[in-house]
Amino acid sequence: MYLKFGFIIAGFLLFALLCIYKLVISKRKRTDKTSIYVSVMGAVLGIYVLCGVFFAIFAPTNLSKLIIAIFTLSPFIIGKVATYEKENFYSFLQIFCIAMSLFYSFSV
Repeated sequence: MYLKFGFIIAGFLLFALLCIYKLVISKRKRTDKTSIYVSVMGAVLGIYVLCGVFFAIFAPTNLSKLIIAIFTLSPFIIGKVATYEKENFYSFLQIFCIAMSLFYSFSV
């Protein structure tokens, strides 16, 4: 139960941070505060992945374990195939995957 709430909270935080970054911060000039923001975003991503891995281990069914594991690893999978030319598409795909993982984790 706590793993599920941790995954949901980390997912909401990561979703919000990524949306704010893509819609606001990436359009501005880079400053020292931008690097701090990206570092915090990376830390939240790490927490999201850790919570997702533990949530996937203790999920009730094998299908939910698989789906949660795929959602947990999706930032790395997307990062592996992403290119600079299509960075916006892959960023919004990542945001979409995180949103879908939140909807799925509420239903489990």
